[in-house]
Amino acid sequence: TSVTYTSGTTDRPKGVMLTQYAYLFAPQKRAAALGWSENDRVIVTMPLFHVNALCHMAIAMIAAGGSILLQQKFSASTFWDEVREHGVTTSSLMRTIPQILLNLPERADDGKNPLRLVVALLPPEQHLCFEERFGLTVIPSYSLTEDILSVLGPLERSKRKLGSCGLPVAPTVHKLRILSESGAECAPGQLGEIVKQSPTVMKGYYKNSQATAEALKGGWLYTGDLGYLDEEGFLYFVDRKKDMVKRGDENISSEEVERVLNSHPLIAESAVIGVPDPIRQEEVKAYIVLKPPATPESLPPAEIWDFCKEHLAPFKIPRYLEYRSELPKTPSSKIQKGLLREETKSQATQVFDRVVAAPKQSESSRHS
Repeated sequence: TSVTYTSGTTDRPKGVMLTQYAYLFAPQKRAAALGWSENDRVIVTMPLFHVNALCHMAIAMIAAGGSILLQQKFSASTFWDEVREHGVTTSSLMRTIPQILLNLPERADDGKNPLRLVVALLPPEQHLCFEERFGLTVIPSYSLTEDILSVLGPLERSKRKLGSCGLPVAPTVHKLRILSESGAECAPGQLGEIVKQSPTVMKGYYKNSQATAEALKGGWLYTGDLGYLDEEGFLYFVDRKKDMVKRGDENISSEEVERVLNSHPLIAESAVIGVPDPIRQEEVKAYIVLKPPATPESLPPAEIWDFCKEHLAPFKIPRYLEYRSELPKTPSSKIQKGLLREETKSQATQVFDRVVAAPKQSESSRHS
């Protein structure tokens, strides 16, 4: 057994105890499902302590007999030069990286590169845009540190379902269920918690018996993720349970709101969280990072709210907006929403409130 740590996007990182069998079985199944061979070369854009880098790319490519290009860290400015220089054919990218690459100025040779297959779970519009611009195929995926056996989309485009994560790569031993809050099995299309069973599920959290008991029940792993299955068993990921915003009687997916915000041509990235509200329990707050040279003056809050009105139900539109120069991230480039919730001193001086349509002093600046 070895210990691998979670990213810590919502809480402090937890040590996950995985068996050596898991480190062999899961990467082999993933490489076979992706059709990797000795002719492939994968570019690893994150530290090897992350399961995506170690298991889904490095060990999987070793199992396929191919080669590996290790980067010290991801660099948007050199990524495509590295791909072309070293003949990289495939990679598995965290969801923030494709957006960063799409934000780069377009080049005439964007589609002229050896990269043929990228594994990434992207919104449908971004998925298609990434494929078309860079001349490759994107395969969606779902996995987690607690169980590294993958769910993958089909290689054949005619069989894929945009927005879906795909199907288990080892269906005879890899089972998925969707359970309601009461523990009942959800019908196809009904939202609930994603629950997994496989021979690669973790043995538990290192020195954390309480968290282990909450996650492992009756031989099943309770992922803390929300999603649903369709009639054919394709998995759809919706959000982390901890990232859902509970506004009155409505549950709002932070991922859905972020997808809309990130589709704005002047927004580089965003993070959406729920903030306490005395009446509705929580209200939606969005942190916005603009693409240079855009500024809050060139893209004021009113324009962002108007944009949201075109794409979101009224109750999903963020009440609060806060501009940031950057968002806190883990070494694997995941946004640390836990820090956004916990922080007491904001980088910003103003939070814009849609209800009063004027900036208000943030909680942190009131207490500073």
